Amino acid sequence: MPARGKSQLDPAATLSAEALEAERAFVVEASRDYPEIQSPTEHAIRRAAVNVIRALLPARASVLELGCADGYMARTLQPYVHRHVVVDAVTFPVTRLPEGVEFVQSLFEEFDTDERFDLVILSLVLEHVIDPVAVTARARRWCKPESGRALAIVPNMRALSRLLAQAMGLVARLDELTPNDRAHGHRRCYDRAGLERDITQAGGEIFLRGGLFLKPFANFQMDEMIEAGILKREQLDGLETIAADFPDLCTAIYAVFR
Repeated sequence: MPARGKSQLDPAATLSAEALEAERAFVVEASRDYPEIQSPTEHAIRRAAVNVIRALLPARASVLELGCADGYMARTLQPYVHRHVVVDAVTFPVTRLPEGVEFVQSLFEEFDTDERFDLVILSLVLEHVIDPVAVTARARRWCKPESGRALAIVPNMRALSRLLAQAMGLVARLDELTPNDRAHGHRRCYDRAGLERDITQAGGEIFLRGGLFLKPFANFQMDEMIEAGILKREQLDGLETIAADFPDLCTAIYAVFR
């Protein structure tokens, strides 16, 4: 994967070898013993993300996914994707990927390819990386000319559950990185304006924007209500549906761009 045409938006051109090595260590530490996610609330949010992605996929789609966590998205998308490449700096997720998915171990900042894809997915990525503008610019480069798109999904600092946490005094500022954020390797918080700013600075043109899942409470509280039978699949599907009307209050926000 030889590098080509390095620019000021190419992090591999500006980061030293020592900085890249430190970033590898950072990613390994943040993902240490990353569990298979069991939260039914998180599964509902991921279903909402997959529904957005499926609507973007042409027939026999080729997909490049940056980061794969526990492999849920790759497994769920498998029936709808003809070619699927996953890039991650740690190797353990490869055991969670379905057969036929190509895995490349690399930092996003160092990965490169001549292949161009119908869709490049950056799901819960930009809040982690050193330079989100540079990574976004690279993602744009891997899209097919004219028809290719990139999708960025980030946690929303203005989510209803976080607004409630602020009202309760659990967080002082909406853009505050909580201990849980830091433990998961977050470097920044996003709202819609911040996400669109980074995409625009990377040269991107936004075609579609929205929110994933209206979540009033913390995941553990939602999970307890689901386990108690208070919230059922009908309510969870409803929270996904009404997210379209309240994107800025959703637990995650997204933008589709080229």
